[in-house]
Amino acid sequence: MAERPNTSATAEERPSPEGSSSWPTYWKALGQPWRYEPGIVETRQRYLAEHRAIQPDIKEGIYPFGGVTLTRADVEWLLATHESGGLRGPVDWHDATQHTREGIDLRGAVLKGAVLSELPLAKVRCGLDVAEWGATSAAGLDAAAAHMQQCMLVASHVEGACLNRVHLERAECAAAHLEQATLVEAHLEQTDLFGTHLEGAVLTRAHLAGAKLDMAVLDSATDLSDVVSRMKRSALPTWVVSSGVAQTSPLSAGLGRTGGYAKEDRLPWC
Repeated sequence: MAERPNTSATAEERPSPEGSSSWPTYWKALGQPWRYEPGIVETRQRYLAEHRAIQPDIKEGIYPFGGVTLTRADVEWLLATHESGGLRGPVDWHDATQHTREGIDLRGAVLKGAVLSELPLAKVRCGLDVAEWGATSAAGLDAAAAHMQQCMLVASHVEGACLNRVHLERAECAAAHLEQATLVEAHLEQTDLFGTHLEGAVLTRAHLAGAKLDMAVLDSATDLSDVVSRMKRSALPTWVVSSGVAQTSPLSAGLGRTGGYAKEDRLPWC
């Protein structure tokens, strides 16, 4: 699984491969235009491969990268070498036949402040599926939630991802694609969701205090039931329905709605 063995230099010190003006140019030539970090060294590859081989145990709170701090370079390598559904590489959400593939497993991982912008993270697992919640305790749910506070996910493709209870406080998620992602009880306090695509996303009981949702895109399948939010009147967001018609949500709308929002609906901020 090693890409370019090199034990004498760190990822930051490694020069671009011969014949390439830069690492981004090198990755683009290999069909991986979303990569721009230097390839990680062989010792780091082995370390990540060993962790990836760990069998998850929900009851015991054991996950391949639980408690492991990861960088963008690590995530790029994990995506490039990911195997599921008989395919290698990240899940391509634009290919409907890949919607049943599993994405990389980052449950319990530490990605605080990581720059993950423009990465193909469709179907990534950063928390437990709601159907699995009964198999563990509250502490177990917390153990499975990835810590992504203040990370950058600008324009990233995170469609269909499991982000339940994930910590994304103060993260930069502008223009990110979160279609059909589940963010049940996710911590999105002060998160920048400007222009974020939330069509079909489930944000039941999500914590959105101080979040920026201007121009966020929703549709009739977006679920914002029991959203936990405390937005000031001056910070009410403008949102855009999938038809492209922009509206502004009023302070007076009530919380607790189950289901999505149609063009004529208004979001339940309090």
